[in-house]
Amino acid sequence: LAHLPSQQQSGQDQQQRLSDGAIWGAYTVTMGNASTLEIVAGRRGTRAALDPSAGDMPVTAQQDRAMATTTATARLTRLLGTHSLRAGLDVQRVDVRESFTMGLTSADFNAPGSDGYNAALAPYDLTRGGSPFAFDDRRVGHLLSGFAQAQLQWGPAAMTLGALIPLWAYPVLR
Repeated sequence: LAHLPSQQQSGQDQQQRLSDGAIWGAYTVTMGNASTLEIVAGRRGTRAALDPSAGDMPVTAQQDRAMATTTATARLTRLLGTHSLRAGLDVQRVDVRESFTMGLTSADFNAPGSDGYNAALAPYDLTRGGSPFAFDDRRVGHLLSGFAQAQLQWGPAAMTLGALIPLWAYPVLR
């Protein structure tokens, strides 16, 4: 991922890998002549990774980020003459994981005494005995929701009423 001629000359050869995959299944059953039950389940996963190289300038970095969402839903629909009623439940789990490291690899970048020097980066300056900055964390979020809706029709007039009750707990920063 070299952006500058100097990075290309130093041998920077970072590699980025991206992946995305999903699988879903559904089952629908008719119950009598006026009702259906639909059940859907699926999982989607995505991943992004950045691999460092020996010639990274002025910073070297490694990253591995992934997110997976697992979902299950159920829907019951019932026809009552010209009206219809529909109710359902949704359950979702979201797994998020990220790890990365970063270190300064150029003695000219953030040099002590230079304009713009940032002392907070000094512990991560690999050219002056520092160690890479490292981050590694994972979080899990959940969603549970239920809904009901009615479509009512009287001749040319129609009305849709509904309610949704979501309960979620998504990953947040501490």
